[in-house]
Amino acid sequence: MSSKDIISTLQGRFTLVAKLKALPGKGDEVEKLLAAVAADANSAKEEGTLTYRVNRGWGVDAEKFVVFEEYENPAAIGVHGKGEAYNKLVTAGVLDMEKFDVEIYREFTPGKANL
Repeated sequence: MSSKDIISTLQGRFTLVAKLKALPGKGDEVEKLLAAVAADANSAKEEGTLTYRVNRGWGVDAEKFVVFEEYENPAAIGVHGKGEAYNKLVTAGVLDMEKFDVEIYREFTPGKANL
């Protein structure tokens, strides 16, 4: 099942963890592009984005990035995906798309029925 298929079945809040890898020598450019994406995600432009945190690996992992994202609902990630900065990142030709990985988690409250 693809990420889009999973997101379409979700209701309410969810967390997405994106693991990205820059093409060789493109880490600094990816960092700048991700900074712009984070600025949009953490602003009023993306009201349903609750958290958008970007992390970059150190040393030999400096070309790797992990993005921790929390959304109010599936519609919110749709807004994020239409953002100018996000689309600039994914079309810039600086990411190794074969190393792109997305994990999706639904939020739950311990002790309650959450399905």
